[in-house]
Amino acid sequence: MKQKRQAAIRVGLRCCGWLAAAWVTMQPAAAHEPYTSFMTPFGRPCCGEDDCHPLAKGDVSVVRGGYFIGSRREFVPETDAQPGPDDRYHLCTFNGLRMCFLIPPAGT
Repeated sequence: MKQKRQAAIRVGLRCCGWLAAAWVTMQPAAAHEPYTSFMTPFGRPCCGEDDCHPLAKGDVSVVRGGYFIGSRREFVPETDAQPGPDDRYHLCTFNGLRMCFLIPPAGT
């Protein structure tokens, strides 16, 4: 009886381990999914160590010649912006440096 119980516990732990591993490996892919097709002007992927994320509503102001990201106190020239995946502004960084700045596509 004790051996059956121990065997059942081992099977349960293996199953939980596989499920946890599958969940962990799927998370980064889901986080990167909307950004995988975006590239920097130098041909490198936008996703970096700090990844990409949508900016808070109202954080970006359209100013003469580009955009101003209030939370970063950073000006982004219009030439550095590219159409993003939806109607929000997105920022991709690597080691704190801006890699890509994504804007809502025209007409949204």
